[in-house]
Amino acid sequence: MATNKVATVVMLDVGLSAKDSAQEETFFDKCKWCLLRIIQRIIFSGENDELAVVLFGCEQTDNALADGAEEGMYENISEYTPLQKPTWDIYEKVQRLTTSEVNNSNWIECLVVSLNYMKEQTKGKRFKDKQLIVLCNFSMEFECNSEKINLIAESANLDNIKVIGMGINVDEECSDKLAYEQLPGNIGLMFQLVEKLEHGCFLSFAEVEDDAVYYEKKRKMARFSKVNLCIGSKISIPVRWIKINLDPTRIKWDRKPVCSEFRKPVNNEFRHEEVRNIETKSEPEIRYVMETQKVTKFGNSEVVLNYADLSAMKRQTGPPCCILLGCVKSHRITRKMLVGKDIYLVVPERSPRAQRMLSAFVDALISADKYALIRRVTTYNGKIKLGALIPVSDEVGKELYFLQLPFAEHAMVVPNVMLPEPDNNEILSTFDNLIDSMLITDKPKDLPMKDPAFQLRCHILHLCQTEQLEKESEDPPLPDFIKKLCDPYPELRENAVDHVRKLEEILPITIDESLLETVQINENKVSLNEPANSSSSDIKKQDSANKIKVEMEWEEAETQEWPEELKEKYQNFSKK
Repeated sequence: MATNKVATVVMLDVGLSAKDSAQEETFFDKCKWCLLRIIQRIIFSGENDELAVVLFGCEQTDNALADGAEEGMYENISEYTPLQKPTWDIYEKVQRLTTSEVNNSNWIECLVVSLNYMKEQTKGKRFKDKQLIVLCNFSMEFECNSEKINLIAESANLDNIKVIGMGINVDEECSDKLAYEQLPGNIGLMFQLVEKLEHGCFLSFAEVEDDAVYYEKKRKMARFSKVNLCIGSKISIPVRWIKINLDPTRIKWDRKPVCSEFRKPVNNEFRHEEVRNIETKSEPEIRYVMETQKVTKFGNSEVVLNYADLSAMKRQTGPPCCILLGCVKSHRITRKMLVGKDIYLVVPERSPRAQRMLSAFVDALISADKYALIRRVTTYNGKIKLGALIPVSDEVGKELYFLQLPFAEHAMVVPNVMLPEPDNNEILSTFDNLIDSMLITDKPKDLPMKDPAFQLRCHILHLCQTEQLEKESEDPPLPDFIKKLCDPYPELRENAVDHVRKLEEILPITIDESLLETVQINENKVSLNEPANSSSSDIKKQDSANKIKVEMEWEEAETQEWPEELKEKYQNFSKK
């Protein structure tokens, strides 16, 4: 079976030779930027290309050839990452790289190690191309003869490996066949190697930067799928739909805007295709009310889903179809609710009957200015989607666009719109510190899982059964092991004091004095309306006295010691 995968091994110099630079940005910084962009392009493109990193000039020695070689050979060379599909973990690992204190980095020995590493890592795999990228300025000094260069070139040509040197700026007059004879030192050796390769080239940093601002995204072939649009139990319209991917295959990285005021859409070219555009627009913020699991809320409209619908939405099998759930006015579904980057174009089946039925359905939606809410059920991987069918009628014919809605299956509601990014980083960092100070990840989990109210009920029940508590008496005091459940980790509250005080300074709570005056006036009115007889005052005095007496008895009861047998009994009882 043919494959389109590409295997890439990157040689990166991390020695002192890569650190020497008259500018603020060193040669190592530029090389690391190139390597990070290569990793990003593979991740974002969705391809299955694999990449490995080999470091030379590092302090440690970790490669397969150094074990059986002579002393002093293949030292300060490390096989940093295996040949695999790049991930964000590898990206962060490369981002943490720094230069070492190694003086001379032997790039020729690293070439031999990298070619051997490529051969070992690609064993048993099939790749369309193999390439070796060299990120080095060749400023180091060491002796090397032409015979070793010839052997390296023969090995690379035998395995059909392309060698690319990045970061070397050579004048145009040195691009003829004898260019390596005109260049001194290791740069001349590298040009000699490239001339002997069947596939070899050089790229300057300017050329790499011009190409690295783009990345290719793989686009799958568009194919029609046959489904049925079910309206009730008697109407079934045979339709076909095709997935429309609006993302371009060649995407450019934009620079981060300096100010949030410049975060505006630049391209206003396709205004006539506003129905097909699913990008978020400036709409007023809408708050959604959390409903029960039987109701799905879209704007001001509700779609009732019974338990049969809920179970059907979770099924993994069944005929491919679109089940109509209801219709909603167009203005009640905002552009913010239409999320996702994929649009499905629904067209009628080729039969005349299917065309007439779909045309009638589209005309009915347009005349009523409504969108159709449907549930899409497919057999492939059991993917279930809920979305809106937007009717379109033009010269081409009658069509429907299916756009996915932000449907949360566990809550059966449309989630709230995303809040704007706050500009105050101090508030965010303070909240982060507050959360970190009150984490219970390293605390035991058994204590918070116990319910203090349940423990208290068990305690009262035990006292009643043992006749230690009369039915008409006051509630018993809380034992220590129950009070501990109400506040399991008091040290966390102490840790958060400084952060809470800082938040109070950053976000002061202002109280409207007019509201306080209104509350005071209402209290005065209530006091004037109360009866001024002596009996009511006597009752209040008696109640306050009883309250003080109960509080005193409660404090005395809290100080008494409870037997250990009683504590163990309630603790064991709560675990059952």
